Amino acid sequence: MRKRFFQMISISILTTITLSGCSDRNNNVIGSDQDKEKDFKIGIVMSKTEIKDKGFNQAVWEGVQKTGKRHHWKENKNYVKTNPHTDKGFEKALLKYSKDKYDLIFGIGYSFEKAVAKVASKEKKSDFVILDGIVEKPNVVSVTFREEQSAFLAGIAAGMNTKSHKIGFIGGTKDKFIKQFEYGFRAGVMSIDPKIKVKSKFANTFDKPEVGSKLASSLYKEGVEVLLMYCASY
Repeated sequence: MRKRFFQMISISILTTITLSGCSDRNNNVIGSDQDKEKDFKIGIVMSKTEIKDKGFNQAVWEGVQKTGKRHHWKENKNYVKTNPHTDKGFEKALLKYSKDKYDLIFGIGYSFEKAVAKVASKEKKSDFVILDGIVEKPNVVSVTFREEQSAFLAGIAAGMNTKSHKIGFIGGTKDKFIKQFEYGFRAGVMSIDPKIKVKSKFANTFDKPEVGSKLASSLYKEGVEVLLMYCASY
């Protein structure tokens, strides 16, 4: 469901841009001018989970591909992806796309907040999109959603299906977005029965499923009957 949501977000953003023009700051307005539309370039910077993550990276990439088919764009010409493994790498990749005059530059995930904010401040003629993060700059679109609401519903479902009154939660890291999801989940559980115990553990990683498996096993050994894992793969 979440993957589909971000596919639609990507398509919506790109369609809006190609119809109305991304920005006239860098003289790349692309309305009815088909020649300029064909020259439209998108740079996508992904995290180390790479493209087939069944999460944000894959959703955005598939959204861009679908939009590309509509406008006859070609991969590696109109849209390109990069997946650095460090914060410095994020910044370097974003800056490169900006210097190469890409019309729209994506940073996928909240881990890009600092890099996007820094590069967007320097490259004011470039346009950026950050997903699941917030950067308050005039040339940045921040795409977020209310994690706590879907988590609340998951908490209700978990609370209704436990007999042991023990529920588990595994998060990727203890950052604000994962914690927000955890709080929503706990609230949902408590709305069913305040006496139900929710035990939380954090993997401190997004790309090591073996760590998640070990944490899940330890929770099951502690008597947890229902388990929610939220690692946000990016």
